Amino acid sequence: MPDLKMETSAPALMAGVEHGRKMLPARMGLLGVPGVGKSTFGAASDNPIFQPSEEGSELLGVDRFKLATSWDEILSNIEKLRVEQHDYKTYVLDTLDVAAAQPRQRLSQLQGHINW
Repeated sequence: MPDLKMETSAPALMAGVEHGRKMLPARMGLLGVPGVGKSTFGAASDNPIFQPSEEGSELLGVDRFKLATSWDEILSNIEKLRVEQHDYKTYVLDTLDVAAAQPRQRLSQLQGHINW
């Protein structure tokens, strides 16, 4: 009879399994009409840095990146926060609706369309 040996090592599929709870940073999105206080709320959060995608945050006494005119600028600034030393604890993208239009506009340019 052949000698049948059982594999004792964990299968490769199970190598990436994690167990237990993970503490992740809080994430929040605020939706509201202009002037309701979304940016003011962000400015009152714990040591914020703003990423403006439209004018307005310059009226608040906060640290900010320069006005982003492309999605690539936003991602580049997020990467700076990820890899460089800083004391910021809150990232405020002001405003998401304007920033979210930037990738659509870029795709339209790449596809030869004016807008979607």
